[in-house]
Amino acid sequence: MFIPVYLPDDISRGLEWADRGMLDVVRLGSGYESRNTRFAQPLRRASLGMALETAAKRAQMKAIYRITREGLYSFGARDWSDYEVLTTSQGVFQDAGGGLLQFAQRYTEGSESVEAIITLLESSSIVVYDGAVQLTLTTDYTFNAKTGILTPVGGSQPDGWTGRTYVRCCFDMEELRMRGSSRNFWRIEDLSLREVPLEEEVP
Repeated sequence: MFIPVYLPDDISRGLEWADRGMLDVVRLGSGYESRNTRFAQPLRRASLGMALETAAKRAQMKAIYRITREGLYSFGARDWSDYEVLTTSQGVFQDAGGGLLQFAQRYTEGSESVEAIITLLESSSIVVYDGAVQLTLTTDYTFNAKTGILTPVGGSQPDGWTGRTYVRCCFDMEELRMRGSSRNFWRIEDLSLREVPLEEEVP
């Protein structure tokens, strides 16, 4: 279940993100390999080791860890290497069925491209378009920033968007360790996060 808590920007800037493809390779009796991915798109993982200079920052980090029940619930964190969709050629929609649309981001290299669904949005930054025309929230569409689902209104046909995103993630460690080298200097050790696919969420 998603909890509307977000890792502070100054802490998330220290995260080291990695895309993990989760590829299974099976050697067949013929000698050839069968390669299958466990998920429709790579999932991100992040790690962090950094100083928390103030008591307020240490308390904030502990609060987030406890509120999200040490990894039981998901929350939002910013991947600063890939958090902003600037053009409608990047910001696209996929058919979610029943007239609904799923926010997605397109990655292109040369003539090849791939799309990744977006399930966590910074709602105040989202702008939706029909061609070159900017649509109006509520009049032309509504959307759920916590699932990335858009509902067209009044016959509008959204086909692109721009804005900023978060990664839906959870803590991927059993302990939140902080090591103090002096009274006012503490360092958080081995913080680990993993991206949570929307289908893993429990209502």
